[in-house]
Amino acid sequence: MRILLSDRLYCCEIEKRIPGFSSVPNRDSNFVRWKGNHVRKALAIAAVLSFGMVLGAADPIVGTWKLNVEKSQLHNPVRSYLMKIEETAPNTYRCVFDVVNAQGEKRHQEIIRISDGMEHPVEGVNAPVGVTEVVSPSLKKVVRKRNGKLVFELDVQFSDNGKTHTVTTTGTDVSGKSYKELHVFERQ
Repeated sequence: MRILLSDRLYCCEIEKRIPGFSSVPNRDSNFVRWKGNHVRKALAIAAVLSFGMVLGAADPIVGTWKLNVEKSQLHNPVRSYLMKIEETAPNTYRCVFDVVNAQGEKRHQEIIRISDGMEHPVEGVNAPVGVTEVVSPSLKKVVRKRNGKLVFELDVQFSDNGKTHTVTTTGTDVSGKSYKELHVFERQ
């Protein structure tokens, strides 16, 4: 409001000095044309910023996540679990996992995950073929197979505020026994 007031006062000063100049808002007024250009520029800037925020919000998985061990229900207990995910290309993510198991042994793992709903080789894991699919903005589904057989399936659900996500895992362990886990991750 203050800008409008000072712009209006500025136009009134010009009005006094330049014959024929009017700051009365009408179609032919210089003031309206001046104001209209600034409104168009402001709307264009707002549109660009909004588009950028939408793009940033499109990948809620990107970031650093820490497992809340107390809230999680795990088949194989862990002391700590830290996951870092970054987008390296459209629908392509580098995932880094640092886990300390119940015995205190550390494990570091890095994989590339492509979220396009198609099978891709996955190196460094016990399931060499994987499919990652974006079901909705708040839900991703991951399937891992070995020799054509399902090893595990993940449903990754994001909270509305983006501060937590849960991973429900169903699968078969190395001994052939089926299991179900719930991982609760919190954004760091």
